[in-house]
Amino acid sequence: MIKKIEKKQLGTAYHTWLQSLFHFSHTNYHQPSNTFGVLRVINDDILHAGSGHDLHKHKDVEILTYILEGDLTHTPRQHEIKILHRGDLYYMSAGSGIDHGEFNWGDTSVRMIQIWIKPNEKGLTPNVQYASFNSDHAKNQWHLIASPTQTTPITIYQDAYVWLIELEAFKQTQFDIKKGRQAYLIQLEGSSMINDEEMASRDGMEIYEDRIEIKTHEQSQFILIEMALASDNHQIE
Repeated sequence: MIKKIEKKQLGTAYHTWLQSLFHFSHTNYHQPSNTFGVLRVINDDILHAGSGHDLHKHKDVEILTYILEGDLTHTPRQHEIKILHRGDLYYMSAGSGIDHGEFNWGDTSVRMIQIWIKPNEKGLTPNVQYASFNSDHAKNQWHLIASPTQTTPITIYQDAYVWLIELEAFKQTQFDIKKGRQAYLIQLEGSSMINDEEMASRDGMEIYEDRIEIKTHEQSQFILIEMALASDNHQIE
C-alpha cells in the first residue's frame, strides 16, 4: 500500500528568517496523531541569508540533516565549527544531551532536510558524524547513507535505513519494502511518476510492504527512510 502526501498537505511556518514545511507534527503544526513508526520529525527548511538557530539543546533523539542548497555553518559544541555544502549530511545522536547551533552566513538561502528519529534507548553518549552524498556517488542507483550497522557512512541507534538517489531525466528504478517494513519517501527535487501517482518536488509518500516503481520526468532526487512496520501509524485502520 502507498499513500501520497502532497506538499500542500504539509504543515507550514513562515518567519522572516526561516520557512518550514512539516511532514509530521512539530512546533506550531500541532498534529499529535500524525506519526509514522520511529520517525518523529521531517522538516524541509529554508534558512535565509544571515540568520540561524542559536546554540540550543537536544536530548534522546537521532537527528540527520541533509543540505540541498547553500552553505550551512554547524556548531555542535562551543568552539567547534563545520561548514556544510550541497550534498553534505550531519548526524547527531543527542543521547543524554547535546548543544548545537546552525547558521547561514552566506549570501543565499540554505535549504535542508532535517529528520528526527526515536533512538532505541535513552541516555546514550552524544556523538556527531558527517558524510557526503556528492558527485562521487553514481547516479541512477540507491545509496545507503545511514543505518544501525557500522558499514554505512553514518551509524544510527535505531532499526532505520536512510537511502538517497539522484536520477537523471526519463530514468526508472524501483524499491521493495518487504513484509513487516514501511518507508517514507520524499521527492526532494524534480518530478516523477511513482506507481500511478504523479510526484512533484517536496511531495511525500508512505509505503507499506509494497514495491514502488519510479519513472522520472526530469532530473530528480529522493530520500527514503525504511523502518519496521508500526501498529500505530495514523493511516492504518
